[in-house]
Amino acid sequence: MGFPLGCTPDSRRVCVSQVTCWFQSFKTLIVFWAGALATVGALTYGLFSFVRGDTRMQQLMMRARVAAQGGTIVAVAGGVVYMLFRDHQDKKGQR
Repeated sequence: MGFPLGCTPDSRRVCVSQVTCWFQSFKTLIVFWAGALATVGALTYGLFSFVRGDTRMQQLMMRARVAAQGGTIVAVAGGVVYMLFRDHQDKKGQR
């Protein structure tokens, strides 16, 4: 098990241990983790509905899963754009 995204020993963050790095990663990527949890929840309940034979709820949960995945992708893309903009502003300020 390695260090989480953006949390390496040589990064700007101060990581005392790998556990603190995971907590720092969770706090900074909260929208990503919320979207991942929503995706897993909708998928699990959708599969449960499939086993029970409730096709209406199954279809609804699969649509909710797709929406949660789309929201997660938008959040990650927005975070990347924000980081690029922030780095650009930092470099512009150093000149």
